[in-house]
Amino acid sequence: MNAPSNFSGSINSVFRSPDTGAVFLGGSFTSPSPSLRYLAVIPNGGNTFQTVPAVACCINTIVDAKNGDGSIIIGGTFPSINGAVRLAQYKHSTTTFSSIGSASFNNDVNALAWMGSDTLFVGGAFTASASHANAGKLVRYIRSTNQWLPVAQNDVSGTAVHALVSSGSTVFIGGSFSLTSDAGATNLAVYFNGTDYMRRVGGTGGPNGVVHALELDGKDLYVGGAFTTVQSGLLASPYLARYDTQTQTFYALANQSTSLVSSTVYTIKTRGDLLFVGGAIKSSNYFALFNKASGQWITSKQTLVPNNNILDSVWINDQSIAMVGQFEMSTSSLLSDKLLSVDETGQSFVTVDSVTRNNAVQTLSGYDDTSFVVGGKFTLSNANYIYRRSSTGAKPVSGTWNTDVTCSVLDRNHNELWVGGAFTSKVQGINTTSGNSLSILPNGIPSNVNAISISRSSAGNRILSIGHGTGLVQFDLTGYQFVEPRITNGLTTSINAAVTDSISGGKDVWIGGQFSSVESTAAAYITVYDTAVDGYLDQSGAAFNGIGWTATKYDGRIYLGGEFTNANGNTYNDYMVTYVPSGNTIGQVVVSNSAAHISKSAFSKPVRHAQVFDGVLYVAGEEMKAGANPDAGNERFAYLNSTTGNWEYPCAANLSSSHINTFVVIGRIAYLASITEPNELSSCHLDTGVYTILAATAGDILSMVQDAQNANQLWIASRTSPFLTRYLIGSNSINPLPLNDRPNGAVTNILFVGNDLYACGSFTNIGSVAGLNYLAKWNNGWSSVVAGSAPNNVLGKDTISNSGMSLLGTSRLIISGSFTSAGGNANRRYVAEIDVNGNTYTNRFLNNDPSISPGPSVAIDKVVAFASDNVILMFSSSNSFTAGQKPTANVALLNATSQRVQPLPVTGGPSGTVHALAQNGNSLYIGGSFTTASSGSHVIRYNIDSKTYSAIKAGSTDNTVFALFVDTNSDVWIGGDFTTLLGKQSVNRIGRFDGNQVHAVAFGVDNTVRAIGRFNVSAITNVNVVADPPKARCIPVDSTQAPFCSGVVNANAGYRVSSFLGQPEADEKAKRATQTGTSVCPNCNDATKALFCHRYLPKCVDESQTRVQPCRSECVKYATTCDLAATDACVLYPDGGSCQTGIVASQPSCALGTSPLADPNRDLFVSGRFYNVGEGINIQHFSCMDKSTKKWWSSPRTQLNGLVNTILWDGANGFWLGGAFTASNTINNLNRIVHYDYALDKFTPLGNGISNGEVLNIKRKDNELFISGTFNVQLGRRGMTKWDLDLKIFRNADKFARIDRPDVRDFAWTKDNV
Repeated sequence: MNAPSNFSGSINSVFRSPDTGAVFLGGSFTSPSPSLRYLAVIPNGGNTFQTVPAVACCINTIVDAKNGDGSIIIGGTFPSINGAVRLAQYKHSTTTFSSIGSASFNNDVNALAWMGSDTLFVGGAFTASASHANAGKLVRYIRSTNQWLPVAQNDVSGTAVHALVSSGSTVFIGGSFSLTSDAGATNLAVYFNGTDYMRRVGGTGGPNGVVHALELDGKDLYVGGAFTTVQSGLLASPYLARYDTQTQTFYALANQSTSLVSSTVYTIKTRGDLLFVGGAIKSSNYFALFNKASGQWITSKQTLVPNNNILDSVWINDQSIAMVGQFEMSTSSLLSDKLLSVDETGQSFVTVDSVTRNNAVQTLSGYDDTSFVVGGKFTLSNANYIYRRSSTGAKPVSGTWNTDVTCSVLDRNHNELWVGGAFTSKVQGINTTSGNSLSILPNGIPSNVNAISISRSSAGNRILSIGHGTGLVQFDLTGYQFVEPRITNGLTTSINAAVTDSISGGKDVWIGGQFSSVESTAAAYITVYDTAVDGYLDQSGAAFNGIGWTATKYDGRIYLGGEFTNANGNTYNDYMVTYVPSGNTIGQVVVSNSAAHISKSAFSKPVRHAQVFDGVLYVAGEEMKAGANPDAGNERFAYLNSTTGNWEYPCAANLSSSHINTFVVIGRIAYLASITEPNELSSCHLDTGVYTILAATAGDILSMVQDAQNANQLWIASRTSPFLTRYLIGSNSINPLPLNDRPNGAVTNILFVGNDLYACGSFTNIGSVAGLNYLAKWNNGWSSVVAGSAPNNVLGKDTISNSGMSLLGTSRLIISGSFTSAGGNANRRYVAEIDVNGNTYTNRFLNNDPSISPGPSVAIDKVVAFASDNVILMFSSSNSFTAGQKPTANVALLNATSQRVQPLPVTGGPSGTVHALAQNGNSLYIGGSFTTASSGSHVIRYNIDSKTYSAIKAGSTDNTVFALFVDTNSDVWIGGDFTTLLGKQSVNRIGRFDGNQVHAVAFGVDNTVRAIGRFNVSAITNVNVVADPPKARCIPVDSTQAPFCSGVVNANAGYRVSSFLGQPEADEKAKRATQTGTSVCPNCNDATKALFCHRYLPKCVDESQTRVQPCRSECVKYATTCDLAATDACVLYPDGGSCQTGIVASQPSCALGTSPLADPNRDLFVSGRFYNVGEGINIQHFSCMDKSTKKWWSSPRTQLNGLVNTILWDGANGFWLGGAFTASNTINNLNRIVHYDYALDKFTPLGNGISNGEVLNIKRKDNELFISGTFNVQLGRRGMTKWDLDLKIFRNADKFARIDRPDVRDFAWTKDNV
């Protein structure tokens, strides 16, 4: 039969059924057909594959099921097939899968072998199965009793079992392991079923490396793997050995010196006198044949093995053999060159030079106009690791290069080449004019450098971004100093790729690597979450040395109390500090405002509770210092006198031995709860100092709250039974809950939301109501807060008062604790938010992506929310942990202005390491080792504008992509380890995507492609490299798309459109120029056309890649002669500098027409609430009138569906419009603010717009639009927001939060303020 030419990936096992003759193939292979993935079957004598149900990856081994009906048993890595995890039975006649003894393994199954027909041995990397918590690496299944049993008391320990073969009542086991009973037995053992006993193979020990393959041929056991010796090193037998089971002796194969096996063996099969050996043995094209009878290796395989045949369990065709290992193709002798060039056809290779490189090339970069640089792992006679290739050969590059060079970038405008790698300095610069080395960066780089890029800061300085093995650093080449971020917000894993963002004007940098989150914040004991931006605040300057117990907001600051004795490095910050989150500043709480006491802390023991009642700050705890004598103690309850600034200590004498845990102040009476006294509840009159012990209640009170409906009643929560009760103030008596309404565990906090009492703690049911796990609410009866979606563990902590939940605003309940799932979402951990109005969880604390939640990594003991801004989290951990990471997917954007990493969405993004990035307009191409089901594998595309991932082309890529390069014609070159690229097979490690199709380059190459670049190799004169930040490319205009300008502008002569989006947008601009010109001025003369066409289709010069507009003098010349009304518009044309002359004749003919150029200085743009203009022209809410001709124009694209309140000209080709509209008649989602380009007659929304209210005013300052109106949506702001024109995102100044009504009609500037 024919080989499966459309397979990509490896075939790990081939099995022929003794019952039906059908051949089954299992592995990691895929194909275009869903029924030919990981498992395939060929009927006996057939030539085509039969349909198999879909199977998840991957299958490692196949054996007969011994049912007599052609069924097989498969083992592998697949997660589940019809409930069977990693081991399943398949019956092809009915195409059904079933489990074997309810098998379920927690790691890979690698090998299967039958002993007789009743006992199945299963080996792999697992440590547990469904029936055995400690299954070791080997278990057995007894079919007759449907029973799973251990093997030799789980004697096998180590990494994995890779091979099994049985003979009679013995089983030979190979892998990477040792025997618990015999430490000298490594990697190979034999099991005796009768005695359930295992021992080493051979008297003195087994192979010294992993055993991957076993084949039993009579008395001979052939052993293959990664070893070099057997018998404890006494016998050299690299990769392959023979063991005589009768004499119990190892032997090397005959003629060992002529062996064709030069590397790891992964499979062995025998057929007659032939021994088939396969593996990573490149010297023999990955498989070799040995004649056991003659003892000779066979060098001419083709004479013995016919092509395209099935021989037992070995698949052989003309190019590959289906065995576990690495299979590659060599195509010609020139491929050992390590550096190749592709000819102009893109279909064949040519050699670059005569240099013989003895190791990999990893980077290519331009150097000057006559040479380029090659860097890598190689060593040459005159240049190790890096050299400069010129027309006269290889030349050394200045610098100290003592090991690998991995990356490079050329700044052509400054004649500097920067190189990164593993060499001593990690980064080195070279002046390409003088050839001299530049100064080594001060203080060095933390680890080996993998990526390097040059960008611009917001101030215009050149910034060198350096990605290394543990993160990212940035170096200012202008100021020659490191700049923040030294380690970029938590990217503490390898950065493998960096490319400057062309859309940002060369300021921002795209980075790719192995990270999975950004914006991490280290925190110890206390951290702060800002709900306005949905992120954790940077607390690098707010370190605490002990746990926090309480937090409250007073006089614009947050007062934090707890067990800490040092905050922010100040030893006077004992037990309580003030904290301002916006400035991340810590302040001392002192005894009084007097100078004598300014260095004294107000508290000498932990503060347990602080709360504001009626505008007064109250504090309680274990001990406080008296205002009159800072060194005295024993006061446990105090309040801050706002008039004197002193602390007052009522009832101090009565509280000398109490620890006040919580309190409630009603009027002038404080109700105090002690956690150490027999009488837990007492009261203190704040004016008279009268202290009263109240009715006995539950011990260890944790929380108290006044009843929302009965002011004479307190609810009391505790950690001892009855856990929740009520105290009647007027009668000084306890009003207990009925038995059926009492919780069965500690209640850590209670609070009212409206008339509902919310309770949290460690209880799992309340009285007769089961299923109220850890959180419930009371309103004359108990009910769940979110039906059927309780947290999976305790809320709060029963040693901290009022812990486990807090109210944010009026309806947002923040819960915290040790739970790792809430609302059915396993990513909602330790802290979550519930909308109590809708009784649903929100996605807050999931960092805007509910699919993953990096979030806190330890239990949160207490949470305190404040109005509508900050949430304080407290936890019992002195170790720094990631308090909140925003999701990204191994690639992110480093913004030059904010110096912060902007996370990318995870959904659809790369699921593994990113190795390569390349940008073409708004498309960012991403390559790596990832597989992403929703958008492709190993190489995908990210749309920068829409922030979405997509497949580049239908079809998968079967292995890692290491190199990406966008050519001058927008073709994408892709290099790596693949043999199938975007669905096209036999694309061996290098291919080209032209926007529609994938093209192979000849037969490809035989090893990994690490770098791709374009250079004119023959002349070395036109070196195309990354220089200063790239700008928009010059795209030729198709002259057929602009007939209006025919004869006036010769498109083929170089008049082009500067465009990020490529040819489609260039053609669209040309079409719009023609449509606008012919509709407004159908009979325009050549002078009018010339001026119009040169402005709408400006010349684009390759060297600068900038748009060259007509000079102002050309406009004046035209207006003076032909159209005086257009004179005002000439101010928009450039005056001198880079502009174009000679467009309008010195005496232009003005026989017909006027300029069709819509211009804000000549035309009148009108907005409002109207439905037609002029002579009944149907246009809605927005139009333009030419003031010179008094003519209105209309376009079917500008029909808006709602009021337009304001218009702001952008200074170039369009306007920003704001109002009440939500769409035009051609575009939806234009929510209330939009940009209109009248050159293209095109609306572009600003992000997702504004979802409610109206936009009333738009004004611009620098790169920001300030927007006001009646909305209440943008990041929690009311009536005012900003749009960043560079980042294309809504941003907000903190002060906007102070606007308390969503109604800002107008605003104005006073110097720098609004």
